[in-house]
Amino acid sequence: MSGFEVVGHWWLPEDEARKLPGVLTVDAQGASQLLLIGGALKEVTDVATWTHSNGESSAAITEDDLEVAGTYDRILGEAEGGRYTLEGGVQVKYQGAMFGGAYRQLVHVQQVFKGVHFDGTGALSANAVFVQPGGLETWVGRSGITGIINVKPGEEPRYELTAESLPVEAAQLADGGKLELRHRTGRPQQAGGTWKINEYFSFGLRYPTVLPMTELIDTVSDLQDLLSIATGRPAAFETLSFRHPDVYQEIPDTRPELKESYPDGRRYTPIQLWAQWTVDPSHEARLLRGNDLLFSLGQLGGLDGAARWLAVARKHRSTLGRVMATRYSTGGYLHDRYMDRLAALEGLDRDEHNDSVIYVERIKRCAQNVGQPMQDLVGGRVDKWAKQLKDDRNDMAHHKGVRLDEQFSEQYFMSESAYWLYVFQLLRLVDAPDAVFDQIVQHQELLHLKRQLDKILV
Repeated sequence: MSGFEVVGHWWLPEDEARKLPGVLTVDAQGASQLLLIGGALKEVTDVATWTHSNGESSAAITEDDLEVAGTYDRILGEAEGGRYTLEGGVQVKYQGAMFGGAYRQLVHVQQVFKGVHFDGTGALSANAVFVQPGGLETWVGRSGITGIINVKPGEEPRYELTAESLPVEAAQLADGGKLELRHRTGRPQQAGGTWKINEYFSFGLRYPTVLPMTELIDTVSDLQDLLSIATGRPAAFETLSFRHPDVYQEIPDTRPELKESYPDGRRYTPIQLWAQWTVDPSHEARLLRGNDLLFSLGQLGGLDGAARWLAVARKHRSTLGRVMATRYSTGGYLHDRYMDRLAALEGLDRDEHNDSVIYVERIKRCAQNVGQPMQDLVGGRVDKWAKQLKDDRNDMAHHKGVRLDEQFSEQYFMSESAYWLYVFQLLRLVDAPDAVFDQIVQHQELLHLKRQLDKILV
């Protein structure tokens, strides 16, 4: 996501009369802060308890009062022609006399919405969300750009590029929504003496009624997890926006040519969102190529396969989130990541079977459900491998952690095998085609992991 800075006026929904000038700054990672000049959204005097006696006034202020004065569920703003709604504001700096009024206030903001004013304090909702995650173009494996080379004797070759947007593809979701794959091309650009045309793919989710935005974000996060698994790298959100049936512009009668694109006469305004996401957009700058993929969208079965993934991910969102956090995090300890993966495997198996069996039997059952891909990965030594996972789990659960000898690297690769068991198990629940498993086990990452496991389990 691109950062930006805008200057405007800002106020609380319940106090529109107090509009303060200020600057909203959002960086490329989504971190946002609002600098207000000449006052504060709530002054200390607004929350103090005043008493009046014998012509004199006094004020009592508690720590709770100060916290209330510096906490804002929602802030509205108008800046440089745009409408903004800021969610989750917390004061981080206040300059001024406590009872004389502030002359500068700095507020940290969790979420920034552009394009709308959400009044009140209720939960935010929308009926559609659109997201452009990194790596999607390569995963889709299609293009709306075609090239022609014309060669005539005695003349220099002539090159022609043609770009057109591909039709929107759609698949029905089990929860009543619709998953879309959208495509658009940019305008030709000249850079460094050459011409180029960019193209962009994005996912869309549409629903017949409005849903909480948090639920829509959870669903696009499930798509993010799928793409991150398939590409082998964290798929950061490059853009994310919502639509709401009450946020639109009327198409004027003087523009009949637009009626074809907007049959109901309404152009629904994009509601863009900036926030600090789990996946840092600067995490992976290396160009993603087709041979980097662990599997493609086509191998998964196209959008119908992605729709099946969303149904399974919705059921197992808790354990999926725990596993993917171990891929998205760039820090932490090995034994923490390992333990999270082992716990997620136990949770996944319990959610599927709802029974009480010992841990090693859960691992064996997961491996049996995956079948040949897991057998190949561990060289047919499922029993020994499952026991090793169980022993490592017990060591870590009893605070022994990772042993400080040659087994540090062993536990790293055992942890990776636990990750792939979880992924394989989920893909089986999705009814992924055999082509997906065949492609994964032949990937260089899995071949290297297999060689390491052969040494560990010999």
